[in-house]
Amino acid sequence: MKNLSKNQLCTEVVSQTNDKIKAESKEAANERVTPEDILYSLKPLLDEYFVGTISCDKTALTYQTTSGQKFRIAVTKEA
Repeated sequence: MKNLSKNQLCTEVVSQTNDKIKAESKEAANERVTPEDILYSLKPLLDEYFVGTISCDKTALTYQTTSGQKFRIAVTKEA
């Protein structure tokens, strides 16, 4: 691989990079997302922003505040 400076582009390297991006995009387009994928991706965000207990199962996140309130976020696939 050739060395690239800020002002110089190597078409060979750019082409290889573009081919890799295209292959990754095609692979991602064929990938199936499950409700579990979404829930497990959301859990760290909720952990970061809310104080309380957050649990996750296959269909929903359950959040309980320190005062005892409970909330449930369910994810289902639409047809």
